[in-house]
Amino acid sequence: MSAAAAAVLLAALVTTVALRHGTPFAVDTSLHRWFLARRSPGLTSAARAVTFTGTGTPPYVLAALAGALASRSRVLWWRGALLGVLGLALGEAARVTLATALARPRPPRADWATAAGGSAMPSGHTTTSALVAIALAAALYPWCRRWWTRLPACVLPALWAVGVGFSRVYLGVHWPTDVIAGWFLATALTCALMPRLNTVLRRWSGTVPDAPADEDTAPLPGRLDGPAA
Repeated sequence: MSAAAAAVLLAALVTTVALRHGTPFAVDTSLHRWFLARRSPGLTSAARAVTFTGTGTPPYVLAALAGALASRSRVLWWRGALLGVLGLALGEAARVTLATALARPRPPRADWATAAGGSAMPSGHTTTSALVAIALAAALYPWCRRWWTRLPACVLPALWAVGVGFSRVYLGVHWPTDVIAGWFLATALTCALMPRLNTVLRRWSGTVPDAPADEDTAPLPGRLDGPAA
């Protein structure tokens, strides 16, 4: 999905919600009730554990890892890590700005199975985890030469982000369309900004095309799946 397509879908969803003054759609209330009816102590504990990874320190650690891997530099990897953290912070700032402007109410507090704060749309945990998942997959992919390493490099981050999004609905703190809006926003931001961030990263780390390798800018040795056959 291109940045333009994601942005159009996000704009359409946000506009519709704004015109409805935040009132949930029929699909929101139906799925909300469906998840509430299927709660169990074990699933709730698992959902809380998954949702914990979608905010705070864990996403920033993964964003730093993605930036370091993308830098492909032995010594200047920390610049990539810093750029990964800054990129995630910018994405979260955009999400907070949109959520504050829209001010959509969350589901009834009596239905919450975890703590939550702020406006509902777009979901913060969902947006954050999706931003990190896309960045992590993009950073890991060049290190993988075979399909059996490229597949998990893309699928595992995506499954994590999807799991975080579903956990927010299961725990009753977001409507399903809040989560969808978070995925649209993350897709639009990464498609639009990742090429520019990559240009900055290559300049910071010195890994420009056809540049001679030296002690500071030589690519990190090896691949995740070993040498090519």
